[in-house]
Amino acid sequence: MDGVRELHDKLQRWFSETSKWVAWVGVPRLVGGLVAIATGVVVVFLILQVPAPPIENALPRAGVTTSVGAPLNTADTQPSIISRPLFVAVHVVGAVHNPGVYVLSAGSRANDALRRAGGATSNADTASVNLASIVHDGDQLYIPARRVLTSAPPRRLQVMSPSTRATASTSVPLSTATSGGDKSGVVSSNSVVSLSTASEKELESLPGVGPATASAIVAHRRAHGPFRRVDDLLNVKGIGESKLAAIRSRIVP
Repeated sequence: MDGVRELHDKLQRWFSETSKWVAWVGVPRLVGGLVAIATGVVVVFLILQVPAPPIENALPRAGVTTSVGAPLNTADTQPSIISRPLFVAVHVVGAVHNPGVYVLSAGSRANDALRRAGGATSNADTASVNLASIVHDGDQLYIPARRVLTSAPPRRLQVMSPSTRATASTSVPLSTATSGGDKSGVVSSNSVVSLSTASEKELESLPGVGPATASAIVAHRRAHGPFRRVDDLLNVKGIGESKLAAIRSRIVP
């Protein structure tokens, strides 16, 4: 009982002293002090708080497993390698023995494609083709033929005088040019003209062939070489089937 009474007395003295202190300080000051203390504690807590990691670190990475002890998937992190074809198809045409499409290993040369086609023919112009170049898928290798630049002109017969022509046999063909003694330079209307050697004046003697057409024939002959066939005259500008038919009996290659 003495202990309880002593505790009761101590509590009464504490409440009495506290009441005097509160009365001296004042309730508003006491409340303001408590608010200030609480605010300070909150500010200190926010300053000392460890910042949270950025959200990017929380996102899973592509190709990386998040399980502990699992190996990383390094295959996805390596750059992709573009696959290249192992074979190429090449079309070989021109002066070769076996033209066609041939499948070669990637990186093959033009010479490899030529060998697959049986090699070049005897009249092939291989000097105009770079046989060391690398062929690619879908290429066409063309081997041109060697162009014949000269050919033997047709045989010329001397033009006979009118009196001699009257007694000559009709089976003898007429000359394709005027005789050396003819000073007028006029070509006979019945003479045969060589497309590969005739001058523009001689070509104008053909029916329907004027100066412009004769000049076109000579220009075509200079650019492409002598005529090999009479029908090659159709390649000249200004000459069609009807004009060729009109002069066919008067011309030779």
